[in-house]
Amino acid sequence: MFSRADHALFYLKKSNHKGNYNFFTDEFQEKDAKKRLLVIDDQEISRAILSSCFDHDFKMLEAENGKEGLQLMRAYKDEISAVLLDIEMPVMNGYEVLQIVRDDLELKKIPILVITVYDKSELQVLELGAVDIITKLFDPLVVKKRVKNAIKISEMSRYQKK
Repeated sequence: MFSRADHALFYLKKSNHKGNYNFFTDEFQEKDAKKRLLVIDDQEISRAILSSCFDHDFKMLEAENGKEGLQLMRAYKDEISAVLLDIEMPVMNGYEVLQIVRDDLELKKIPILVITVYDKSELQVLELGAVDIITKLFDPLVVKKRVKNAIKISEMSRYQKK
């Protein structure tokens, strides 16, 4: 109930109708249907920093390795707007995730931005299908802009194919 009230107030605030009221309807759920961002990183601090950059814009999903990340991608494939993927992780690394996603028709529609300390892996991750690369230590404002640009390009691409 509180979550729905929060959504209704959020959209009321966005529409600048001061002094009015709003009811939660299915319209709000439809607007938020594809508003999740997945952060796959084995370092909790990196996930926390990245999540805090987007917590007002997206519902955040977090995974600490590639295997968990793929499970979340499959479970929320129609709701995830983008994925921030670390390369070096235990269990399943970012390269393995990119290879699996590249061969999956549904998952490869989701833009993936790679986060890495190694800039020498740039060509390899781009060849595997990443749309952008963000090197650690990153500027949160730059990350936010890159993610939003990647989402916009992905949405325009899907629209043009229809």
